[in-house]
Amino acid sequence: MVALPVAAPQMELLTMQPFDAVLCDHRLPDTDSMQLLGKIEAIGSASIAFIVITGYSDVRIAVELIRAVRSTT
Repeated sequence: MVALPVAAPQMELLTMQPFDAVLCDHRLPDTDSMQLLGKIEAIGSASIAFIVITGYSDVRIAVELIRAVRSTT
C-alpha cells in the first residue's frame, strides 16, 4: 500500500509497478477523480480497480464517474 496526498506521484508509480486498486478522494489538491481516471486509462492501466470517496453529496459527479467507468469496460 502506498499513500500519497496528491495525484502527480501516483501517475509515476503506476508506470513503475503494478497496483490492484486506486482509492482516492474526488477532490485532490492537484486534480479530481475524473481527471485521474482519464490519466490512468491513458497509461494503459484501466484494469486497476478505481474507488472514489468524497465528503460532498453531488449526485451529478457520481453519475459522471459511473458513466466514465462504464465506457472503459
